[in-house]
Amino acid sequence: MSDAEVLLDPTERARWERLHDPRDREAFAAAHALLKIELARLHGGAPAAWEIGGGGDGPPVVVSGPLCFEEPHELVCSLAHARGLVAVAIATCPVGVDCENLPEDWDIADVCDRIASPLELERWRARDSEPIELLRLWCAKEAISKGLGVGLAIDPREIEIEMDPAKRGELRHARGLVRTDSGPNEWALLAGDATGGGVVVLAVPASAQVRPELLLLAESR
Repeated sequence: MSDAEVLLDPTERARWERLHDPRDREAFAAAHALLKIELARLHGGAPAAWEIGGGGDGPPVVVSGPLCFEEPHELVCSLAHARGLVAVAIATCPVGVDCENLPEDWDIADVCDRIASPLELERWRARDSEPIELLRLWCAKEAISKGLGVGLAIDPREIEIEMDPAKRGELRHARGLVRTDSGPNEWALLAGDATGGGVVVLAVPASAQVRPELLLLAESR
């Protein structure tokens, strides 16, 4: 049993056991263990003292913490894992994080049609864009969806990402706008690249008036 697996609680272990591919199991255990390790580093106690609930279709929820931290419910967490790549985010406001590896064989046109808004699609076709830019776009929309607490329930084409064309699709302190019936919902974004073509994007509401920082990006073995 790995060090990461030791930190899984019974609920997490049940989900872990439903994964069949060893690489998926490794990434799942690494992400969940990393969240507890970071909670302990930032707020005290031992990693095993932090109980995490939620998951599945919803975000992870801090159920309880060590005695030295009396109000864990004030913390909002997000985690993501892909094969060989994990990321976690911890905040006191809504937050979402997503990470993905660049697929070897992407049907770029199909992906664009499924995730890009009309304006994004127009920009994409107007210049010679790179696949990594599309991956950043996808991760940004995933991160915002997680921050909203809706996951894939929202059509990614309803989220519009503002990028600087001069920077070739980089998401350095960019913004995302979600079109809703009640008006615009704006998010601040920050992206980073991992070795091997991986991408991680962090999202927080612009109304939180905090500058997002990339909290943690770790590549599993």
